[in-house]
Amino acid sequence: MHADNVVAYSSADDSVLRQLMLSGDNKAADTLIKRYYPLIRSRANELCRSSTVEREDLSQEGLIGLLFAVNSFDYEKGASFRTYAMLCAERMMLSRLRHENKNSAIPRERLVYIDSGESRDIAASSSSEPESIIISGEETERISRKINSDLTELEKRTFLLYLSGCSYLEIAQRINASPKTVDNALQRVRRKLRQ
Repeated sequence: MHADNVVAYSSADDSVLRQLMLSGDNKAADTLIKRYYPLIRSRANELCRSSTVEREDLSQEGLIGLLFAVNSFDYEKGASFRTYAMLCAERMMLSRLRHENKNSAIPRERLVYIDSGESRDIAASSSSEPESIIISGEETERISRKINSDLTELEKRTFLLYLSGCSYLEIAQRINASPKTVDNALQRVRRKLRQ
């Protein structure tokens, strides 16, 4: 796409937004995240019903999966970007659930929530109500801002290499740092994206 062309972000195809995002276009990144966040959040709602993991934590994991998809998608494999992106998002959420379930000392059925289960179920099922849509949009914007503004250059670079499938050792070699530095950077990224 030429620099003098005006991009209509909201109507742009996923493949165009992906390419712009890979070239550092923050508006394209915001648009793609806003496009997929409701789908990710909806899937997180379904998955969190059988887990102690909060919906927002699962949604964050889903967004990390989306970013991984942006960096690793290959059109020659035959799947659409949408299919691949949602698969990556779901795998990240399921991975988080497996990790939490493995580390959970108390079975879910024995937990007692401070709020009633009824209000928890109502909150999880009301995603089509106007206030839920507004909250979802606000959450999407907050996450986009965090990705674009809260990460340091080291964290962004480390995160992108991680999303592209590099191991800690490969990332360490590419950024000329120790694996511990890579681990610390990725821990900070996760913490910042969950705040």
